[in-house]
Amino acid sequence: LQKARQYDLKVIAGFWVNHDLDFTSPDVRANLIEEFKDYVDTFKDDPALLMWGLSNENNTHFCSQAKFSCNRESQAKAFYQLINAMARAAHEIEGTAFHPVMVIHSELGDIGKKDFSANDDSLAFVDVHGVNAYRGKKFGEGPASIFREFANRSKKPMMITEFGADAWFTKDPKNPKDGEE
Repeated sequence: LQKARQYDLKVIAGFWVNHDLDFTSPDVRANLIEEFKDYVDTFKDDPALLMWGLSNENNTHFCSQAKFSCNRESQAKAFYQLINAMARAAHEIEGTAFHPVMVIHSELGDIGKKDFSANDDSLAFVDVHGVNAYRGKKFGEGPASIFREFANRSKKPMMITEFGADAWFTKDPKNPKDGEE
């Protein structure tokens, strides 16, 4: 943050949430909330802070790295409830001058799914949805536009947090045809 202040930049303070956790565990939930509260308390008054960013693409990893018996639906619901609790904690610590809280998804993922507690009402304390989208050059055009799809799922603001176009990955520089899209 010091460098950001030096250059008059704003920072989204990311808070990593491991992908291999059991989000239904009361201990895991309590620990993450307390760690995040400490994080918020430490950095909340920094003038370079723009907003808080929670997790990164956890929606694509529920149960994929689990070392425990796992059900994707129950993990998703518990995760989004946890995210809302963390966002609420940030709002409570900061009061009326709170910084917005964003959760970062892979694509549109579970956004808007009430059964997973990922709809606007269930995520009442989440202010922004961050979306990592790799739909190619035209992700904003046509009937399948990410913006149209998002508008059908949420009334909250969306921030494109990562994007890109399809590309050729060359496996062998001496043989550029040996690769994959």
